[in-house]
Amino acid sequence: MPARRQVIVWSWSLQSGPMVGDDAQALLSADERARQRSFVSPELRRRFLAARAGLRTLLGRHLDRDPRSLAFATNEFGKPRLAGDGQVHFNLSHCEERARRPVAA
Repeated sequence: MPARRQVIVWSWSLQSGPMVGDDAQALLSADERARQRSFVSPELRRRFLAARAGLRTLLGRHLDRDPRSLAFATNEFGKPRLAGDGQVHFNLSHCEERARRPVAA
C-alpha cells in the first residue's frame, strides 16, 4: 500500500500585508531579487515579491526552518523544488492578486 501523504493548501493576498514590504525583500535570494528586477512593471515586481516571500515564509514554517535558508532548484521543465529535499513537494500558482501553494509531505 502506498504511503499516505498530507496535502496542505495555503492562499494569500499578493496586494497587501507583510509579504510586500522591506521585510519580504530580505527573504529573497540574490537570484530571486534579480528575477524580480527583470519584470517590466512595478505591479508584476510586487506580485513576484509577495508570491516568493509568501512561499518562503510558509515553507519555512512548515519545515521549522528560517525562510532565508531555503534553497530552490528547478527540474528539466523549470518546476521549482527544494534543493536537497525530496520529501516535500510543492507548487506555487498565482492569478492577479491571490497566490496558492499546495504542498504534499
